[in-house]
Amino acid sequence: MRRTTCVIVGLIVGIGCGDDDALGVDAGPSDAATAADAPSFADGGREDAALTADASDERDGGGGREDAGNEDAGPAPMLGEVLPAGSCSAGVPGARCERYEVRGCPGTNDVFVNLRIRGSGGPTVLLGSGTGGGSFLADSSAGADRLVADLVAAGFTVVERAWDNRGGWMATTESTGTVATQACRLASLVAFLARDDVVCAHGHSGGSLELSAALAFHDIDRSLTAASFSGGPIHDLTDVCWRGDDGGDWQMTCERHARDMMSGCSPTCLTRQFARINAAYGEANPCGGRDAAGSDPAAEDLLLLDADSPTGERARTTLATTLQLVIGQRECRGDLGPSAVEWAARLRAAGTPVLPDIVVEGAPHNVFASGGNPFIVQFMREHCR
Repeated sequence: MRRTTCVIVGLIVGIGCGDDDALGVDAGPSDAATAADAPSFADGGREDAALTADASDERDGGGGREDAGNEDAGPAPMLGEVLPAGSCSAGVPGARCERYEVRGCPGTNDVFVNLRIRGSGGPTVLLGSGTGGGSFLADSSAGADRLVADLVAAGFTVVERAWDNRGGWMATTESTGTVATQACRLASLVAFLARDDVVCAHGHSGGSLELSAALAFHDIDRSLTAASFSGGPIHDLTDVCWRGDDGGDWQMTCERHARDMMSGCSPTCLTRQFARINAAYGEANPCGGRDAAGSDPAAEDLLLLDADSPTGERARTTLATTLQLVIGQRECRGDLGPSAVEWAARLRAAGTPVLPDIVVEGAPHNVFASGGNPFIVQFMREHCR
C-alpha cells in the first residue's frame, strides 16, 4: 500500500470557530448526504460474519501491511470474537444499524455494540464518540453530523459505534479490569471490519483514549491504515491522575505545550475525569482517589497506571498506522490538550508516522463545530486508502 508521511513542525490553523461545547450534548444529525444502500458487515459480499480476531492471523502475510518492527512488542495479543446480534435503530434516514456482540476479550465482560452505517463502496472510517462511547458520535457532539456527511460525500463508508454497556467501553464487571483490557473490545471490532476492507478510524475525547489504548496494547496497527484523534488522548495516566506526583515533570511539560498551542495560555494541568478513568479498574481506584485528597499516590496505583498508559513501558509506541492529532486551541487551558500533544510527540519520536499536529485556532474541546472537520476529511482522503 502506498503511504505518504510528513515530517515538519506542528501547525496552528485559523478557521471560523464556535463556542465551547459540553461533553455529551446531543446534536441531531443532518439528513443530507446519507446513503440508503449502506453495506452490511454481516452479509452482502463481506465474508463470514463471525470472526475470532486474533491479531497474529494472516493479515500480516503477503500482500498485507508491513509490521511496524517495534523492538519491544511481544506476542500478538488474543482479541475477542465479533458475532452478529440482529439490527438496531439508526435514528436517521438513509442509514442502517447493525448490532454485534464482542465476546471473549481476556479480562473483561462481553458487550454489545451498535454500528450505524452510511455510505457504501469506499474505505471504512470508524468513528468513536466521547466519554464511554455509549452514543453515536453525530448524536453526541455538535457538528459531527457534518463530518459524517462530508466523509460520505468523499466516498467513504462511515461507521459510528455505540457501546451498549453501562459506562460504555471503559466500564467492566470484572474486578481486574484495566484501560488496556477494555480497549480489546474496540481492537476486536477493528479487526472484524478489516477482514476484507481498508479501515481507518477517528476517536474523540474518551474515544481517543480508547483508540490509543487499542493501538498501544492490541496490535491493531496491523489492521488500521490511518487514525485521527480529537479531544485527547491522554499520554500518561500517572501524570494526569496524579499531576506528576510520582516525581515526573508533567506540570512543566504541560505548561510548555499549552504555550505552544496558544501564546500566554495558563493551563490547569489537572484532570477532572478521575471517576471515569477509575471505571475501567473494577474494584480498584488508582486515578487520584485511593487516598485522601492531597495524599501521595500508592505505589501499586502508579505501577498499575504506568502499565496501562498509551506511552508507558508496556505500550507499543512504534506503530505502522499513520496518525494525526486535530486539537482545539482552547484545549490548552486544561490538561487534555497538552497531554494529547505529548502523546503525539512521544510516538513520533519512537518512529511512528505521526503527521504534524493540527491546532485549530480558537476551537474548544469539540472541534467538529469549530473548524476541525475539513482537516479530518483531508487526512482521510490522503491516508485512508
